This record gives sequence, structure tokens and C-alpha cells, in this order.
Amino acid sequence: MARKNEITGTGRSAFIAERVRDLAVMYLTRRNDLEVKWQDNSEEWIDCIVGIKGKEKPSQRVFGVELRGTMSHVTDDHANKVLYPSMQNLLRRGEFPFPVCLLYFTMENNEGRFTWIAEPVLAEGKPVLKYHGEANTKKFDKKVLDELVEKINKWFDAMPEDEGNVSCGECGTVLYGQSSSLAPSNRRPCPRCGSTKRSISVQASESIKFSSAVTAQADVITYTQSLLNTARELENLNQYNPAIIMAHQAFEIASETAVARALAGKRHRSPKEIEKSPLSGYNLADDRTRELYTVLTGDDIQEQPFWQQFKEFVALRNQIVHSNKIASRAESEAALKAATSIVNHLLNK
Repeated sequence: MARKNEITGTGRSAFIAERVRDLAVMYLTRRNDLEVKWQDNSEEWIDCIVGIKGKEKPSQRVFGVELRGTMSHVTDDHANKVLYPSMQNLLRRGEFPFPVCLLYFTMENNEGRFTWIAEPVLAEGKPVLKYHGEANTKKFDKKVLDELVEKINKWFDAMPEDEGNVSCGECGTVLYGQSSSLAPSNRRPCPRCGSTKRSISVQASESIKFSSAVTAQADVITYTQSLLNTARELENLNQYNPAIIMAHQAFEIASETAVARALAGKRHRSPKEIEKSPLSGYNLADDRTRELYTVLTGDDIQEQPFWQQFKEFVALRNQIVHSNKIASRAESEAALKAATSIVNHLLNK
């Protein structure tokens, strides 16, 4: 952090670095919906990420803050000149996945200044980031902070509902504007660590409905059903690959539940068969797994009318995961139909 300040000298630089962090927290937490998280590799990334709490869409709303500081009072014009090298250096770091601003503090009077690095703007109603190579500072106070958060929230409000579900598989940075269905060769490297690995997260919630009777009866959606519901929501958002992957996860959980139930009840159990062909997974499309499932449950599931569609669904999922296939809506609809059929069959056995 010391190299980021115009004051040289180990003692002063350390003091400024520490004081700037304290002032940033003091200014930002004037709003109780902001949460500051310091970043370990700030020399190559940004100093801190600020989360905005209390919003539902997207699930994670964040913006970045870069920090600078000096001892003596400065004017806006002087601050803009001093910050020019920093602004140019930040541009060379590449694209950011979310809005980023810079805060510049003076130790003499604890005054803060603000300027955008990656400014959130709407272009024809779509959220984009406008990058600035020069500082245009103004006094940073509660009013400017409120305007900043309001502008960022409007930017997030304009996003599709599924935004915020894709993050870097290495460092966990949320990557807004990057589709979950992109093949690895088409992905932009993570701006923080350079990885093209991706992690897709989907919030699945249980829904409870109560009747109007005096004694309330709860209709609880199971976790497996919740996953299927989420898959349908993803499909409605034209996110076909994640929808199929989520549906497959629902199937595997239903399969595991059915096997565990059979083992617990010891129904149709043949110890010799189990010892001969140990269960290594719950994918019933695998012949050995299906045969053992039949031994355990007595269910000749391959005779069911949905079986062929189910095998096509599993094959499609494997192509997506291992061969970077991009599924169509028709394929997604067929896959979710097959997944629903087999899940219902497994849970009702």
C-alpha cells in the first residue's frame, strides 16, 4: 500500500495506509447497508469490495473501492493531477466485473474525495461500465455516498435476474455480465486471478403454504423439488445449460434418497450382489449402478416409459459438462421433462 501514496518514507507511508483504511470504513459505514471487505492482493486487484445488503436481485450487489491518501490538504485540481498515474495504472488492469471508485483522503483534515474508475451507467436501458482514465474528484460526504449507492443499485436493477450467479472458480470473485453457458475457450479471464474456471450458484428456497383452516397444514416443497423449480426458472431465463445441470443434480439426489431408503429398510437386499458390485454413484444411466439399484429396490426402472428420454437427458448433460455443448430450448424442455418424470418415480417408490 505504501507505493500508492505520494508521501515517501516508511513511517509516514505506513501511517497514511492505516489511516486511509480507517477513514474509508468510517465514511462508508455511515450507511448501515454497506459492508467492507478488504482484499488480500490489493496491489494487483483493488483495495476493498463493498457489499450492499438488503437487495434481492441480483443476490450479490458489490462495488470496488481503491484508496489513496496524502498528508496535506489539496484542491480538486491538484488531486486530479496527483491521481492521474493511478487512474492510468488501474485502466491497464483490464475490465472490472462491477463498479469501482477511488477515494482520496487527506490526513490533515480527514477530508475525503471521490472519483469513478468504472462508472455504472445505462446504455439503452442496459447496464454497462464507463471507464475513466483521469480523475474528476469531488468532496466525498454522506450525500455523495447516497448518490453513489443509488446509482449502483439502479445499475443492478437493470440486470437480468440470474446475474450474480457466476463467480470465479479459483478466487470466488462474482463475475457480472458473464454467461454461465459460455464454453471455457470463450470466457474472459477473471480480472482478479486470471482463471477461466467458473462456479455457478443458484439459490433454492423452500416454500411453505398454509391453508385457511384453524389447524394449519403445511405443503412443504422438498429440496429435490426445489432444485427442479430452480431449473425451470433458469430455463425461463434462457439459461438452458445451467437448467439441465440443475435438473441432473435433482435426479441424483432423488436417486440417492431412494437407495438410502431401500438400504435402511433392507428391502430386496442381496448382500452377495452388493459385495460383488459396490455402489460407486447414483447415476442410474450407468448399467452397473442401475442393476444394483434394482437389486436393492426391486424396481425395474428401465421398463418405465420415460427411460429412453431419461438416458438422452443424461447424455445431453454429459455433453454440456465435458464437451462444452450449448443446449437449445427444445433440448432443455425435453431434459427437464425427463428429469421430472424420473424424480417423481424415485420419490414415490
